[in-house]
Amino acid sequence: MFFITGMSTFTWVLIAYIGLHLGQEHIAPIKEFLENTK
Repeated sequence: MFFITGMSTFTWVLIAYIGLHLGQEHIAPIKEFLENTK
């Protein structure tokens, strides 16, 4: 449970960081990648 929660938190932080620094056009491929890895 801790591992899953930790990874989820890390994932959202990573998405937020990338979103702030690269822009929205880079979010879609990342979200698609995350969906494919579930």
